Amino acid sequence: MEEIDILKECREYKKGRIKDYISSTKGKVNISCCFISLVPFVFPNRPICVDLLVLSNFFINSFNVVSNLKSYMDTTYKTHELVTQSEEYTQCVKLYNMYISEIAMFLKSFGFKNSRELVFFLLTLYETNCLTSGTREYHNYKYGKDILLDDFGIRAVTGKCVCRHTSHFFSDILNAYGAQCCNLSVSLIKGDVDKINPDKIKYNHMVNGIVDDGKKYIFDGTSYDFFCRGDNEMYPKSCLDESYLAVSNKSVLFNSKYLKSYEAFKNSTFAELDRDELLAISGKQMSMFADNIQDIMEFVINNRDLVYRISDLINKINPLDDKPIRKWFVK
Repeated sequence: MEEIDILKECREYKKGRIKDYISSTKGKVNISCCFISLVPFVFPNRPICVDLLVLSNFFINSFNVVSNLKSYMDTTYKTHELVTQSEEYTQCVKLYNMYISEIAMFLKSFGFKNSRELVFFLLTLYETNCLTSGTREYHNYKYGKDILLDDFGIRAVTGKCVCRHTSHFFSDILNAYGAQCCNLSVSLIKGDVDKINPDKIKYNHMVNGIVDDGKKYIFDGTSYDFFCRGDNEMYPKSCLDESYLAVSNKSVLFNSKYLKSYEAFKNSTFAELDRDELLAISGKQMSMFADNIQDIMEFVINNRDLVYRISDLINKINPLDDKPIRKWFVK
């Protein structure tokens, strides 16, 4: 599969900028640091002019570091701009939005009573690869995270993605359906949450928050888990085990399309979800899936070409690493 020419040029140019940045800063910073650390020992009775010389040298090199870093960041933003203005990207977003509308319309035909039924059925469709062009695998990008796409959900259509892509995919579908759903940057926590310092939490996972009948809960499409009111109001508790979630206040950054849903989530109180009730709903939706398999397969066949067109475009725009992620650790 050939890559888009404009992206080849961007990446080659960016590689050159990275090399320039490293070569122009690494040596200078190391020399400056060594020089500063040795001055008090080599010149214990030094005049003030020596200190001034050392400081001026340090600030000059610091300026070079910042200048080169700014140049590197400008290149990153330029790459992003070139990608999002390309014909391929515009077409990919257009096709993706069409597909989201098709999924939402299909889901409405089932007449779900509440969002929990809707979410379980959606998860079942996704886990059985009915909404993607390939089987579920976790992949990093071939060229790193240098191209920041405005629509993370597009990557989920390929089935080869990570948590932030599935989270955005579910938010896109559920908001198109009419539900209030948002993306949440979180960290899974084990142990006594009352002893955790919130300022030291590293947020390394993404899930979905949804509002249902004025109450909110969280579902994790990656692990098929639900979180509700816990022992500590700050940390919602898993319905399946003894883990908790810490939710980042910066989650608003991932909800540019769904600010109203995010505000509704923030202003609602956590629901009290019963594990046995959830398992019963899950079983009911799996039975519904089996009972409607013919209609589901018809939906899959009718949208197959659309799904593959989206997957081909996004794989050209931002290729994946050849090796899938087999495991990772949540700290």
